[in-house]
Amino acid sequence: TSPRVDRLFKLMDQFKRGMIQLCDFKRIIEENIQNNMFSATDALSVSKVMQNRSTFDWRTNAKQQIGLRLSQKYPDVQTSFEEISGHKNRLTYEHFKEWVEKSRVLFGFNLTDKLLQQLFSDLDAHKKGYLTEVDWANQFGKYN
Repeated sequence: TSPRVDRLFKLMDQFKRGMIQLCDFKRIIEENIQNNMFSATDALSVSKVMQNRSTFDWRTNAKQQIGLRLSQKYPDVQTSFEEISGHKNRLTYEHFKEWVEKSRVLFGFNLTDKLLQQLFSDLDAHKKGYLTEVDWANQFGKYN
């Protein structure tokens, strides 16, 4: 239960400030009202779009947390990729996991190995089993 509460806190803290503010609660309430405004027929066509924007989509929040850390620690997205991949042209799950654990970038998310694999798979848009610098830049370039 404690890991779930920690994860919920991370999801609610939109700007990753380490605290939940009134604006975070307003956003959750407004999102809920907006989602409930769709009729049942609209829900089928909109559900996939809204799923990616949901406050409680842990993958989106985890990616945001990673992007913020990269922008704080590295001068650009290319440098971050080079260092995290071990100066190779591919970033494997093993290197990614090692960096996540070492940097504690996802502290508070309490991700199991299975969830971390799901996150990595989500980053790997073409399901190659590794990330290229282009994949990395597509995911995190907007944070630098």
